[in-house]
Amino acid sequence: MNTINQSLNFGLRQAEIVADNANQNNEGWTDLAITALSEYAKKSNGPFTIESARKNIGAKLPQPHDARAWGQVTRIAIDIRLIERVGYNRAASSHGCFKPTYVSVRAC
Repeated sequence: MNTINQSLNFGLRQAEIVADNANQNNEGWTDLAITALSEYAKKSNGPFTIESARKNIGAKLPQPHDARAWGQVTRIAIDIRLIERVGYNRAASSHGCFKPTYVSVRAC
């Protein structure tokens, strides 16, 4: 396995671990976050970053100890076709680095 794949697999595994931790601290957190993300995506006027979704979802659900838990939520939302990646935009949480943007797959 090359270094890029190892890094990607490590990142994906870390997202799983911190999402599991969020679920231990707040039962069903991942499901609540997926529902909140889906609702946000449907109401969004165009592409959004997960960072902007997190900010707008805000107090609607308990915040995980580690924001990487949202990586697992994003992966699941993509896998079950709630959202899809459509481009990139700068994100403040990453010092202005480009992050993927998403839109809702389901119109209603």
